[in-house]
Amino acid sequence: MQVTLEKLPGLERKLTITVLADRIENEAQAKLHKIAATAKMPGFRPGKVPFAMLQKRYSDSAHADTIEKLMRETYAEAVKQEKLNPAGMPRIEIISAKQKEPFIYSAVLEIYPEVKLGDLGQIKVEKTVAKLTDDDVNEMLEKLRKEQVQWKKITDPARKSQAGDQLTVDFTVRAIEKSAAEVKTEKNVKFVLGDGSMWDDFERQLYGVLAGEKKKYTLKFPPTHMDKELVGRDAEFEVEILEVCEPVLPLLDDKFAEKFGIKDGGLEGLKTEVRKNLERELQNVLKNAFKNTMMNKLLDSNPIEVPKVLIENELDRLAERWQERFAHQKTEKKLPEFPRKEFEPQAQRSVSLGLLLSAVIKENNIKAEQKELRAKIEEMASIYDDANKMVDWYFADPNRSMEIQALLLEEKALDHLASKAEVVEKEVSYKDAVAKG
Repeated sequence: MQVTLEKLPGLERKLTITVLADRIENEAQAKLHKIAATAKMPGFRPGKVPFAMLQKRYSDSAHADTIEKLMRETYAEAVKQEKLNPAGMPRIEIISAKQKEPFIYSAVLEIYPEVKLGDLGQIKVEKTVAKLTDDDVNEMLEKLRKEQVQWKKITDPARKSQAGDQLTVDFTVRAIEKSAAEVKTEKNVKFVLGDGSMWDDFERQLYGVLAGEKKKYTLKFPPTHMDKELVGRDAEFEVEILEVCEPVLPLLDDKFAEKFGIKDGGLEGLKTEVRKNLERELQNVLKNAFKNTMMNKLLDSNPIEVPKVLIENELDRLAERWQERFAHQKTEKKLPEFPRKEFEPQAQRSVSLGLLLSAVIKENNIKAEQKELRAKIEEMASIYDDANKMVDWYFADPNRSMEIQALLLEEKALDHLASKAEVVEKEVSYKDAVAKG
């Protein structure tokens, strides 16, 4: 076998491989002898067909099978000989495949880049830290109260609508044009004054009103209006207030806690559960924020060339997830086509990070022990009611547990990077941390 290696632009390499005719002939003859042992032809017992007749009948197919087999074998041999690390399948071009002559073909492939990590000690990274306060817990309890709100119809003629009230209205809107007016009517529209669900200018006219009143006013459609054709145009609104209701919030007591499945501990038990959930959310947000910051720093300080085939593979994976996402939506409309071009930067970033983190793991001999894997899976399963069942579910499928192992290795690699980098902490409030997360 003769091999020549040509370096193409980027990470592409071209192998030109020549397989000597003797090797092909020997392999083809061995293939024919194997066929002869069981071959059946009219007038002959199985295995007793004259070899010359077999050659005439099976020579071409034996040669084709031999070429296919030797192509697989010699490609692997050539890659090993030239010490290449292919990133994907090659593009094969057959140059010559005549019988009794050398078999010549070329293989164009991409190789993995050689990753040389920079000095991790030179990386300076900001780490956001935050603490959960009693005020944060109380604010969440208040939010839970509002989710359990009951609406009481206002009958007192002296009590006019104010922020926080729920209004039910009918309204007609006419978009004013020089030539015509477009009319649209909405019935029994419910919204809460001041919660942002309606256009500010529209609901500003509805403070201080009573059920049964009618209002008429002209407004200009704002830039944020969903119908872009109406943006900037004047419109006349006729609004009839059908009902005004005030909110009645439940008391924060043991009975309120029972609505959230707290059977023991009452209100204090609910506060403990809320604090635990908020703390878990905060730690996840902070962890993910620092993880993204570390990954960005790793990318910025270690620019690498990425094999195109790996980017295409990642785009295929993203396209599959895209289709799965929309496949569950029951609609007669055609599913939107995956915007492959738009996702290229994301795919390149994912592949680059994968290569860099693999280099960190390899260089530092980072491993995930079985006990660490179990601890990670138990941590992830702890949010479910039947945590033990979820742990068994993860371990029941090797692919699922391997995904968690990969995640664990990634976390350990990032922890290693953080231990080497200069980390500067920046303290923010719980609200700010969660909002950025």
